[in-house]
Amino acid sequence: MTSIAKQLKSLYPDKADIFQANADAYIKELTALDQAYTEALSDASRTDFVTAHTAFKYLAVDYGLNQIGIAGLTPHAEPSADRLAQLADYVEENNISYIYYEEASSDKLAKTLAEEVGVKTAVLNPLENLTQEAIRKGANYISVMEDNLAALQLTTNSPAPKEATSQSKPASQSEPVEKTVYNGYFNDADVKDRSLADYAGEWQSIYPYLEDGTLDQVFDYKAKLKGDMTSKEYKDYYTTGYQTDITHINIDKNRIEFISDGQSKKYAYKYVGYKILTYAKGNRGVRYLFESTDPDADVYKYVQFSDHNIAPVKNGHYHIYWGGESHEALLEEFDHWPTYYPANMTGITIAQEMMAH
Repeated sequence: MTSIAKQLKSLYPDKADIFQANADAYIKELTALDQAYTEALSDASRTDFVTAHTAFKYLAVDYGLNQIGIAGLTPHAEPSADRLAQLADYVEENNISYIYYEEASSDKLAKTLAEEVGVKTAVLNPLENLTQEAIRKGANYISVMEDNLAALQLTTNSPAPKEATSQSKPASQSEPVEKTVYNGYFNDADVKDRSLADYAGEWQSIYPYLEDGTLDQVFDYKAKLKGDMTSKEYKDYYTTGYQTDITHINIDKNRIEFISDGQSKKYAYKYVGYKILTYAKGNRGVRYLFESTDPDADVYKYVQFSDHNIAPVKNGHYHIYWGGESHEALLEEFDHWPTYYPANMTGITIAQEMMAH
């Protein structure tokens, strides 16, 4: 909110006082909402809540709860039969009374599990499903979150589960525990060649958003979620990774344009293959290699892309490596990976996207 007010005041300085007053009033409301959540959930008798999919992991981490998703991040993901059976056992053994779903999404998963074990369903609203009709009737972020808190308390205020059943808790799908391609687990045979078309578009570096503090919420979230580093340590780590003076990259057909301080350098490239890399944690990644055909490309002669994909697909962001020595030298770089998102995305939207994954 402070960032939004600052940007509006810079665009419309004659209305700065109005923007600041509105921001101060809304921040007061947000502070009161945060206090209400803190007071209601800090002494929760039970902290696990079961949802149709894992859309509330940020809220859970922020207030000391544990979200257990029937499916994954999207409401259309289908859980395995084993996971449904595991969740059914957990719900029964721990006397879970409610399973949550989104009002505007399919309630099939929640109702299937609820009917199987004989419990009730309730709504948690991730706000993205707020309809225009609801907005016209006065619904907003504050009112929706107040309703969500009341719904959560149906679980958090219920009697605590017995200690004897605590070991039966299924893994929360708020955490990236699945061995997916995105997380670096795949078969070599599934890796396919790709072209620059997968990276076509206008892109912006996210390093400026790290510098101005927009991404601080991401580092706070990671610190709370994983607990292996502090927020500052995460920021230091990503500062090294994201740091670059190339603010924008434009890709069209076989050409890549690098823009720094208003100066543009554009070169033609050809695809020369891919390299599968194995990381220290045991997961893997694929670098897609391109080489400039222009004799004056210099430090931009060799370019490599990594975007958590292993076959042709239009991506939402990517890490890029460039250099003038060789592809072999670039493949040794693991600490510095400038990262780019679509140029039309705001910093706040990028931060939210990063936390969703």
